[in-house]
Amino acid sequence: MLELLRKKKGENFYTAPPEGEADVFVKETVPFESLPDAASDTMDEGRPADEAHAFIVRGPMGLSTYVVLKTWNAEDGAPSRHAYAVDVVDGKRVGDTSYNVFGNELASTHMGTTAQGFERRGLGERRIIILNDIVEEAWGRTLPSASNVSASGGGEGLWKKLVKRKLATATSVYGSTRYEFIPTDERIETV
Repeated sequence: MLELLRKKKGENFYTAPPEGEADVFVKETVPFESLPDAASDTMDEGRPADEAHAFIVRGPMGLSTYVVLKTWNAEDGAPSRHAYAVDVVDGKRVGDTSYNVFGNELASTHMGTTAQGFERRGLGERRIIILNDIVEEAWGRTLPSASNVSASGGGEGLWKKLVKRKLATATSVYGSTRYEFIPTDERIETV
């Protein structure tokens, strides 16, 4: 099945809604034991979390996006937070994105990767929108880009697309462009 989906390059896993309409993703809370190996391997750092939650957002063609939020107290006493989104198709990890904030330091989003044969089919855009919405709902923060997204190879084209869709803003910080989601009305329904 995975090979068949890889070959269907013309079919997108995600297409942005028409201008003026919001994305609607349905998230379900799931127990950690239900996370497939393809998702849990990426999300387990070996450190115990003070608080952790897991979610699934189902998509077309057997796609499932798993999101895990973890919080623990950093050495400076401020909470450290990590959020991971992993796309799984046919039991295989086909993409991932993570968001990290350590204590009081500046937060950043790692755009992650999309597996060969699955690029340019909407997975990265869908995944980062879902991750942003869940992080915003849980922690009251929106996802920012890395501090120098163009030099880091951190998906500047995707961030520009999010700005064009009026989901994110771009600002100049010390000569580098930094992007961040605009706080939005909730687009994810909870089941």
